[in-house]
Amino acid sequence: MSLEPLQNKAQHYQISLDANGLNLKKQNIQQINIALTGSLDQQQTAYRIIDDADNQVQGRIDSQKQENQWQAKLSETRLKTKYWPTLVQHQIATINFDNKTIKLTPFCLQGAQESLCLTGQHDPENTTALLTLDKIPLQRFKQWLRASERLKDNINGEVDIKRIKQAWTIQSRFLLDDKNKLEATVKLDQKTKKLAGDIRADFNKLQWLTLFSDQVLQPQGIITADLKLLGTLNKPDIAGELRLTQASAKIPDAGIELNNLSLTVQATEYGKANILGNAKSGDGSLQIAGTAQWLPLDDWQVKLKISGKDFQLTNLPEVRATASPDLNLSLQKKRIGVDGSVTVPRALILLEELPERAVTISEDARIINDTEKGIDKPRALPVYANIQLKLGDNVRLDGRGLDVRLGGRLAIRETPGKPLQANGKIKIIEGSYTAYGQDLSLEQGSIIFNGPISQPGLDLKAQRKIDDITVGLLIRGTLQNPQSEIFSTPAMPQSDAIAYLLTGKPLRSTGSADGALITGALTKLGVKGSAGLVEEIRNVTGLSTLEIETGSDTTQTALLIGKYLTPQLYVQYVKRLFLESDSLQLRYDINENLKLEAESGTSQGIDLIYQFER
Repeated sequence: MSLEPLQNKAQHYQISLDANGLNLKKQNIQQINIALTGSLDQQQTAYRIIDDADNQVQGRIDSQKQENQWQAKLSETRLKTKYWPTLVQHQIATINFDNKTIKLTPFCLQGAQESLCLTGQHDPENTTALLTLDKIPLQRFKQWLRASERLKDNINGEVDIKRIKQAWTIQSRFLLDDKNKLEATVKLDQKTKKLAGDIRADFNKLQWLTLFSDQVLQPQGIITADLKLLGTLNKPDIAGELRLTQASAKIPDAGIELNNLSLTVQATEYGKANILGNAKSGDGSLQIAGTAQWLPLDDWQVKLKISGKDFQLTNLPEVRATASPDLNLSLQKKRIGVDGSVTVPRALILLEELPERAVTISEDARIINDTEKGIDKPRALPVYANIQLKLGDNVRLDGRGLDVRLGGRLAIRETPGKPLQANGKIKIIEGSYTAYGQDLSLEQGSIIFNGPISQPGLDLKAQRKIDDITVGLLIRGTLQNPQSEIFSTPAMPQSDAIAYLLTGKPLRSTGSADGALITGALTKLGVKGSAGLVEEIRNVTGLSTLEIETGSDTTQTALLIGKYLTPQLYVQYVKRLFLESDSLQLRYDINENLKLEAESGTSQGIDLIYQFER
């Protein structure tokens, strides 16, 4: 900061203020430049302010004293923000003030099409202020609204503030492209704090609703409001009605379209309102009934009863489901509570087949979440849930060899800070499983939940009949650590039982290709005692090598099949069991110390290896 008298000009000074890196009430100011020249009765000031988000404002103020009154002329104002184009002041605005009154002539900022203007005056008895908005694009508010770039609408409006002694009146009018109108009048007695007013809305174009959620597309309908403002400034109240009628919307993430949407909020005095609503999706419907209470303001709550029948919940290629809910929903300042039951009458879940060349995530890959991208998300309220889930008679799972009908019940409980809990069983009512070219019937099966929902127990039985022989697979344990066991009727060695299960013939009738199939299945299914079975299969098939090679993780598990074609020539096939990655290896022993190795797969190479002992 510097203060210098100007040469040859009595009582004239020049003041410069330059500041960097300021923090003013959580607002980081990157740079401030202020230059003032003049005398005590007349000054010229140029200013420029830039914050850490590169928002900046600059301009000029010329002020002078005339008898007992000051006059300041505002000019050359330029406002630039991250989401708005540069707004420029084209006409000089004047502020006249003395020890009792202040008056502002129109101060306007204009952009490419939009403009904002403020004018007003104040004295001990009266206050007036008028803010006008003209052709403000909704896109200018994308910093706070999710999908404003999709909307081309403009906002026009004004806010008119008047005070006569201690009586304030605020009138506002807003138009959104002539299709949506909002008018509000608020009156306040500054002495008694008493409030009165009216709020009226008539919205016939609802695309603006997508500003608050990117999960809703093509909303249509009519919103009307006729509300009265009551109470006091410390305890405001509302009476009247808010209605949504003739409405519909698409929910693309669920693949559904909501129709016949309606909602009525009937506000009575004393901070309470009754809520009624309904919607249709697919062939089903949903009803909502409840109450809202907003007084006292720090203890607001909403209680809703949600019921429905055959409501289309999802209609996606991979999941189609209907639901019949009977839920109680409670929303409060610090929590959300859900309890009740949900029946799923119909559902079809299609499991996608793995691609022929599946690609796994690299071990050093790092998933960047929304927080790391710098996206600020509102903190969600903690959820307390206790829901009984029942599967109806037409819930099916299809894909990856499975075709089953499911049933059962689950008690699902959610508590903040703890894993989602579930108790109950999901049963396989009927179905089949196709694996390794064979059709297995699922005679019994349950997925048992008794704790964290991600750690269910397994009790599954799949079998096939070949003439008078029945062979099958029992799968028990947990989802993270399943244990498989082969059974047969009549009893037979496990090697024969699994050969029958996978090939339809005993082990002695299988060849090397069948042996590889069986060995790979033993590893994937986690059959008990598989190490001894692999050795038995190797002996029967006449292979020189038949083994499972493991690594640091499951993706490195491989089936090795090898045979000496001659005493010097060895051929080996390597099959990755959990990756689509195969390779063929050849080794030729030229002599005791010199070997030639070749490999063909994802990469090709030939090596000449010389070995010696020291």
